[in-house]
Amino acid sequence: MSIPKVDSLCFQDVLGRFTSKHNNEDIDDDDDEANVVANAFFELANAPMVSYRISASCEIHIQQDVSACGHHTGGIVWETSYLLLNFLRATNISENACCNRLLEVGAGCGLVGLGCHKSGSRLIAKEVIITETHDVMPNLLDNWKRNYPCQKDDRRSSSETSTLQLCELDWNNYRDDCKKANIKKHSIDIIVGTDVVFAVGLVEPLIKTMRYLAHEKTIAYLCLQERCKDSHELLLEKAREHDFHIQDISDEYAAIPECQWGKDLECCLLKFTVVTNKQQRKKKRKRSKQTD
Repeated sequence: MSIPKVDSLCFQDVLGRFTSKHNNEDIDDDDDEANVVANAFFELANAPMVSYRISASCEIHIQQDVSACGHHTGGIVWETSYLLLNFLRATNISENACCNRLLEVGAGCGLVGLGCHKSGSRLIAKEVIITETHDVMPNLLDNWKRNYPCQKDDRRSSSETSTLQLCELDWNNYRDDCKKANIKKHSIDIIVGTDVVFAVGLVEPLIKTMRYLAHEKTIAYLCLQERCKDSHELLLEKAREHDFHIQDISDEYAAIPECQWGKDLECCLLKFTVVTNKQQRKKKRKRSKQTD
């Protein structure tokens, strides 16, 4: 099934246009840098179609479903999605970690996962798995078809260097959904997610899903804006309970020119690593010595 072409707003062009105006002092003095960046993303969020330029010859086109906002949060591309994709492509995480399989939780419109697969010479992972709930899947599937028009309708794509798979994954039913998708326990090397922490009731199911997927060397990156303080605090608490060590590595993205605008929007980047049994024993011995 072919998807009709629609004009799209390119993320890099829109952000560049707004920041260029700011740098040239063509806007009111009252507009600070944060407002300039926010205005750029407001324009992007209200566009029916957006795009992300991978290279001069490759662009990802994403249809947004603004009408779905009353039902779920996966209808638009959030600021953190652009930010995390910029970060992943700039840092070459595959050189710093075992990255055969990357899985995106709560993929929404699919920008991050599609961008990781279409990363060209900057290979991020050999296998990319994009996951979402049943309600969000129709628009995600349309975006997959839009960017892979020649692929068969089996939710899989492949290139010379990597493969792509789309799967339904409900965090409240992660064991059954992983079984259906043939995703084995402790089989994912990199987990990524953007703005997946916005409701208290979803925090522990998310952490349990991540822990099920992660092995001892897995790294997870969650890029977030604090939309719900209680949810954010609960995320940190539950992550520790389920043997994750968390680092706020926002300073790392802030050092990358393509990501510096994230600070203006108060985006944070959290890195999760698994606390191994050996590390847990070491901590217990340390606490024991402190109490002696």
